[in-house]
Amino acid sequence: MGADDLLFNAVIDGVQLLFYKMRNGSRAKAFGAFAQAEGWTFWQKGKDYTGSLMGDPKAYTGKRRLGSKGRLAMRFFGMSRLGARLSQFTTNELRGDWQTNCNISEGTWNGHTATVYDTLWFDLLGETLNEGEYTSIFVQLDHNLPHMIIAPSGIWSAMGRLAKFEHVWGSHKVQFESATFNKHWHVMAKDKRGAFAVVTQQMMDYLEQHTDGKWNVELANGGILMSNVRVMGVDRVKHAMDFMTGLLDNIDLDLLEPAPAG
Repeated sequence: MGADDLLFNAVIDGVQLLFYKMRNGSRAKAFGAFAQAEGWTFWQKGKDYTGSLMGDPKAYTGKRRLGSKGRLAMRFFGMSRLGARLSQFTTNELRGDWQTNCNISEGTWNGHTATVYDTLWFDLLGETLNEGEYTSIFVQLDHNLPHMIIAPSGIWSAMGRLAKFEHVWGSHKVQFESATFNKHWHVMAKDKRGAFAVVTQQMMDYLEQHTDGKWNVELANGGILMSNVRVMGVDRVKHAMDFMTGLLDNIDLDLLEPAPAG
């Protein structure tokens, strides 16, 4: 690659990241206003986040060697911190070689602590550019949930997310007695017994009543995580949080172990 190609690529990278920076400025205003209206806390930059997840000992060190694009993005956004602090979840792990967070809102929603954040990602290697931005919502629960993904049939299966979950983590699809539920929803888990403890008839009824959002959620110790394919507006985030908190309220906590104190 010649000097002209390197310069061209650097300019393109800079323009792309400037686009994300400008768009995130607009999203920061929208979610900052949302946080203020709800009595939540808002952090525009991931590096400034001081919320409830900071107590997790799995801290991202920032020592990974970055290429030119990674260094440029780091100047704009800083390094990813939430991904490391939610390392028990695998939903976002396979999305890009590099990630960073911004526009983080945190507070109480329907009695649960929720964290909403955007993630900018891109692949550092390869001849073609592969990058994007998406919104995630994490809702906390002080119990040891069995690790599983609950996803609606259709687009998520086509994207191969469930196949990756099965390949990487040795999980498999769990079949339930309801043929209708099996048709509309996929549940992937290592532990069938744990899946049956969570996905009771009450839970299946709840999920069947909420097929409109096409929400893909992952359960693991500490709560549930939902990630969209792209960024979400404030109204859609509210709708998703209603669904997620309702899902948690339909879990029989007597069947689960409480998370260890501290």
